[in-house]
Amino acid sequence: MGGDGGDGGDGLNEKESKSYSVFVVDACKGFFRSLELGITRPIADKLQDTLRLLTVWFNNGEMEDLNVEMEKGLESVSVDTWLFVIPQLIAR
Repeated sequence: MGGDGGDGGDGLNEKESKSYSVFVVDACKGFFRSLELGITRPIADKLQDTLRLLTVWFNNGEMEDLNVEMEKGLESVSVDTWLFVIPQLIAR
């Protein structure tokens, strides 16, 4: 662990994993910002952003930094945002 060949089973070494984590967290921030600012956008656009955010979260939920950002983001968007994705949330 932590050596030059040790990966967490995901094919990434420690440095790559840290870099990847930054991109995932930034994507999460971007999707939440889009949802915050997209109040007047069509529902289909908001739904697409919400589904992409959920995909990022479900695929990378083990990242502590991502979970912290998700908690912040969940407080910043309206509860109504999640009404259209309830089936996806229940399925998970």
